[in-house]
Amino acid sequence: MLIGVTGGIGSGKSTIVHILSQECGAAYYDCDRCAKRMIERNSVVRRRIVALLGEQAYDVQGVYQTAYVAEQVFADPDKLARLNAIVHPALRRNILRWAKHHPLALVESAILFQSGLDGLCSAFLVVTAPDPVRVQRVIRRAADTGRTLSEEQVLQRIRAQQDELPLARHSGKPCLLIDNGGELSPTTLCEQFSTFIKSIGKPDWVA
Repeated sequence: MLIGVTGGIGSGKSTIVHILSQECGAAYYDCDRCAKRMIERNSVVRRRIVALLGEQAYDVQGVYQTAYVAEQVFADPDKLARLNAIVHPALRRNILRWAKHHPLALVESAILFQSGLDGLCSAFLVVTAPDPVRVQRVIRRAADTGRTLSEEQVLQRIRAQQDELPLARHSGKPCLLIDNGGELSPTTLCEQFSTFIKSIGKPDWVA
């Protein structure tokens, strides 16, 4: 059973998943991290990305240039859609292989519904936060890696992402909304998650 964890950029979904993993013992699949690893190691995917975005999408060591790619696709919806059409089917296959070893686990993605990965999930956690909070988080995160992002650049990325909450609520599947706009204690989060999982008939949820 896979639980989809989604929320826009800067909502703090990675923090939520980290707490559920470290404090509550939940297994999880990080779509961003695993997709990047696949993009760098899967030769077919790599060739198609180079054909779409150019050799600059990778450095000479074969490392995926996330900042360059983001500049290209977030300003061009068609390129973003074409990139997703390359990555998402391959990622879906990878998740299905991984899920065979985890009867109950989390799948984290900012574009869970956009990518079609929602179809793999039995329920959803949707993480939210006010836009000003999200903007500052993304700017700080970029600064921590030596990059500079303006408020407008972050807002552009926020606007480029589809709001997943209405889709989750109208999916017909169980959905838990997590407000991550302020401080959320690990104890409270784990209690919310445990209650949610028990409500959908999985009392023994610890991975």
